[in-house]
Amino acid sequence: LNERYTKYKNGATAKRIGDSLKWNDAVDGPWYNFAAEKLLEVNRYKYKQNKAQRMSLFQTAPKELVETSPYDRYWGIGLSHDHKNVTDRSKWGTNAFGKLLMKLRDDMMKEGKYVGEIKTMKITMSKNGKCSADNLSPENK
Repeated sequence: LNERYTKYKNGATAKRIGDSLKWNDAVDGPWYNFAAEKLLEVNRYKYKQNKAQRMSLFQTAPKELVETSPYDRYWGIGLSHDHKNVTDRSKWGTNAFGKLLMKLRDDMMKEGKYVGEIKTMKITMSKNGKCSADNLSPENK
Protein backbone atom coordinates (compact mmCIF):
# COMPACT_ATOMS: atom_id res chain seq x y z
CA LEU A 1 0.00 0.00 0.00
CA ASN A 2 2.74 2.50 0.91
CA GLU A 3 4.43 1.99 -2.45
CA ARG A 4 1.19 2.72 -4.27
CA TYR A 5 0.80 6.08 -2.51
CA THR A 6 4.37 7.34 -2.54
CA LYS A 7 4.93 7.10 -6.28
CA TYR A 8 2.20 9.64 -7.10
CA LYS A 9 2.84 13.36 -7.07
CA ASN A 10 -0.61 14.64 -6.16
CA GLY A 11 -3.23 14.04 -3.53
CA ALA A 12 -6.08 13.52 -5.99
CA THR A 13 -4.47 10.38 -7.38
CA ALA A 14 -3.73 9.08 -3.89
CA LYS A 15 -7.35 9.76 -2.89
CA ARG A 16 -8.65 7.76 -5.85
CA ILE A 17 -6.46 4.84 -4.82
CA GLY A 18 -7.65 5.16 -1.23
CA ASP A 19 -11.28 5.24 -2.30
CA SER A 20 -10.77 2.00 -4.21
CA LEU A 21 -9.40 0.11 -1.19
CA LYS A 22 -11.44 -2.43 0.68
CA TRP A 23 -10.61 -1.96 4.34
CA ASN A 24 -11.53 -4.41 7.07
CA ASP A 25 -10.89 -3.07 10.58
CA ALA A 26 -10.87 -6.60 12.03
CA VAL A 27 -8.11 -7.68 9.63
CA ASP A 28 -6.25 -4.46 8.87
CA GLY A 29 -6.74 -2.58 12.14
CA PRO A 30 -8.69 0.66 12.57
CA TRP A 31 -8.60 2.80 9.42
CA TYR A 32 -8.22 6.05 11.34
CA ASN A 33 -5.12 4.72 13.12
CA PHE A 34 -3.53 3.81 9.79
CA ALA A 35 -4.59 7.10 8.19
CA ALA A 36 -3.27 9.21 11.09
CA GLU A 37 0.05 7.35 11.06
CA LYS A 38 0.47 7.95 7.32
CA LEU A 39 -0.68 11.56 7.53
CA LEU A 40 1.89 12.24 10.25
CA GLU A 41 4.60 10.47 8.22
CA VAL A 42 3.85 12.41 5.03
CA ASN A 43 3.64 15.77 6.81
CA ARG A 44 6.86 15.12 8.72
CA TYR A 45 8.58 14.48 5.38
CA LYS A 46 7.00 17.61 3.87
CA TYR A 47 8.12 19.93 6.67
CA LYS A 48 11.60 18.41 6.96
CA GLN A 49 12.37 18.94 3.28
CA ASN A 50 10.65 22.30 2.74
CA LYS A 51 12.14 25.13 4.77
CA ALA A 52 9.51 27.73 3.87
CA GLN A 53 6.72 25.38 4.94
CA ARG A 54 8.62 24.45 8.11
CA MET A 55 9.10 28.12 9.03
CA SER A 56 5.40 28.77 8.46
CA LEU A 57 4.55 25.88 10.75
CA PHE A 58 7.03 26.97 13.45
CA GLN A 59 5.64 30.52 13.39
CA THR A 60 2.27 29.19 14.55
CA ALA A 61 3.72 28.12 17.92
CA PRO A 62 2.25 28.05 20.51
CA LYS A 63 -1.12 28.68 18.86
CA GLU A 64 -3.76 26.03 18.42
CA LEU A 65 -4.16 24.85 14.83
CA VAL A 66 -7.53 23.85 13.44
CA GLU A 67 -8.68 22.39 10.15
CA THR A 68 -11.68 24.53 9.24
CA SER A 69 -13.54 22.13 7.01
CA PRO A 70 -17.33 22.26 7.12
CA TYR A 71 -17.42 18.75 5.64
CA ASP A 72 -15.23 16.87 8.10
CA ARG A 73 -15.84 16.68 11.83
CA TYR A 74 -13.12 14.09 12.41
CA TRP A 75 -10.05 15.55 10.70
CA GLY A 76 -11.36 19.10 11.04
CA ILE A 77 -13.73 21.03 13.28
CA GLY A 78 -16.71 20.64 10.97
CA LEU A 79 -17.08 24.39 10.47
CA SER A 80 -15.81 26.82 7.85
CA HIS A 81 -13.43 29.61 8.86
CA ASP A 82 -16.23 32.17 8.53
CA HIS A 83 -18.95 30.20 10.34
CA LYS A 84 -20.60 32.09 13.21
CA ASN A 85 -19.65 29.32 15.70
CA VAL A 86 -16.03 28.87 14.60
CA THR A 87 -14.71 30.24 17.92
CA ASP A 88 -17.08 28.13 20.03
CA ARG A 89 -15.07 25.00 20.86
CA SER A 90 -18.20 23.20 22.08
CA LYS A 91 -19.40 23.20 18.44
CA TRP A 92 -16.18 21.71 17.06
CA GLY A 93 -15.51 18.25 15.74
CA THR A 94 -12.43 16.24 16.71
CA ASN A 95 -9.87 18.33 14.77
CA ALA A 96 -7.54 15.33 14.40
CA PHE A 97 -5.51 17.02 11.64
CA GLY A 98 -4.99 20.20 13.65
CA LYS A 99 -3.84 18.13 16.64
CA LEU A 100 -1.53 16.11 14.41
CA LEU A 101 0.09 19.29 13.03
CA MET A 102 0.54 20.74 16.52
CA LYS A 103 2.23 17.53 17.68
CA LEU A 104 4.47 17.53 14.63
CA ARG A 105 5.33 21.22 15.10
CA ASP A 106 6.11 20.79 18.79
CA ASP A 107 8.18 17.64 18.22
CA MET A 108 10.19 19.22 15.40
CA MET A 109 10.81 22.39 17.40
CA LYS A 110 12.29 20.27 20.20
CA GLU A 111 14.71 18.56 17.79
CA GLY A 112 18.20 19.97 18.03
CA LYS A 113 18.38 20.10 14.24
CA TYR A 114 16.26 23.26 14.00
CA VAL A 115 17.59 25.28 16.96
CA GLY A 116 19.45 27.76 14.74
CA GLU A 117 16.45 28.28 12.47
CA ILE A 118 14.12 28.81 15.41
CA LYS A 119 16.48 31.27 17.11
CA THR A 120 16.92 33.30 13.91
CA MET A 121 13.18 33.18 13.25
CA LYS A 122 12.40 34.52 16.74
CA ILE A 123 14.94 37.34 16.38
CA THR A 124 13.60 38.26 12.94
CA MET A 125 10.01 38.15 14.17
CA SER A 126 10.82 40.38 17.14
CA LYS A 127 12.33 42.94 14.75
CA ASN A 128 9.93 42.69 11.80
CA GLY A 129 6.84 41.04 13.19
CA LYS A 130 7.16 38.32 10.56
CA CYS A 131 9.67 35.90 9.18
CA SER A 132 10.11 33.73 6.13
CA ALA A 133 12.76 31.32 4.91
CA ASP A 134 13.90 34.10 2.55
CA ASN A 135 15.11 36.36 5.32
CA LEU A 136 16.97 33.79 7.39
CA SER A 137 20.71 34.03 7.60
CA PRO A 138 22.62 31.81 5.12
CA GLU A 139 23.82 29.37 7.81
CA ASN A 140 20.19 28.67 8.73
CA LYS A 141 18.87 28.14 5.21
